[in-house]
Amino acid sequence: MRLRSKVVGRILRKKESSMNKKLQAVLASYARTAASAAIGMYLAGHTDPKSLGMAAAGAVAGPLLRALNPKDAAFGVGSTK
Repeated sequence: MRLRSKVVGRILRKKESSMNKKLQAVLASYARTAASAAIGMYLAGHTDPKSLGMAAAGAVAGPLLRALNPKDAAFGVGSTK
């Protein structure tokens, strides 16, 4: 019985680890797009914090739409990776 519980525990930890890696990849994608939009606006001379925030929020739409796409194998809803 102990051996079985150890095996089940390892499987569950492995599954949690892969989910954490996937979540980290998704969040990194959101952060990169938001930061690049805000930096681009800042370099163009728009220094208003509200404008920078809106540009960053608008940039997140791309990865968000990718995440909501069930046909996307990497990040789509229901992806197996």
